[in-house]
Amino acid sequence: MSSQCESEVMSPFELRSELLLHVAEIDEQHRVLLARARALRDSIDAAKPLQELEAMLSALIDFTEMHFHTEEDLMVAHGYEGYGAHKAAHTELLDQAYVVRRELSIGAIGPCHVLSLFIQDWTTEHILGLDKQLFAFLASKRPSEGLHA
Repeated sequence: MSSQCESEVMSPFELRSELLLHVAEIDEQHRVLLARARALRDSIDAAKPLQELEAMLSALIDFTEMHFHTEEDLMVAHGYEGYGAHKAAHTELLDQAYVVRRELSIGAIGPCHVLSLFIQDWTTEHILGLDKQLFAFLASKRPSEGLHA
């Protein structure tokens, strides 16, 4: 099972330099999210019971919801003009996560597919795309507020 899962999940579960946004709270939350995803992958590889995997996925989703609220609060506080699109992307990612969780619970998809869908979209599309844009805006607009490296 391990080799199949590792081949499906291309993105490493580490906060690589290109994923850093240089805002301590956000980078720490991203690190925790990746650590939780790594723990979920390890549990999948160890063939843990489905109930345990579902609980771990739910915890990952719950933490992601909290993280998205943190980002949204920053956007509102700093008048980010891309707020609507970024919030819509958060909603879409969470909606996808809820579907993936449901599909996993009824056996429609396997655990490796769960991880691949959630992590690949989140890291490559969200952090490297929308989050990078948001934090570049914040750093350029409000450099005195410590939102940059």
